[in-house]
Amino acid sequence: LGLAWIYQQSQSEINSLAITSDRASDKLTPPSPDVLRELLTLASKGNFNAILKLADQLEETDTNLAPFANQLRQLARQFDEDLILKFLTLYGVKTS
Repeated sequence: LGLAWIYQQSQSEINSLAITSDRASDKLTPPSPDVLRELLTLASKGNFNAILKLADQLEETDTNLAPFANQLRQLARQFDEDLILKFLTLYGVKTS
């Protein structure tokens, strides 16, 4: 069947990721506000594949965005919309 188990993260894992994101955000160069808004829209829709593709495009167009893209990819692979939204709000994106 090719099934893969997906485990829910414990609250402590989520908190440690949030702390790591907070520290990492000091060093990450975010993309333009338009791209951040697009990411917010994709995350709100739960479109994780499109987020992964956009992260790849960001990294290809500007190597300074690679750390941001890597962090975004890591969150998208966890399929956790809330973590991605929290990550984006660190860069001034407003969620509605």
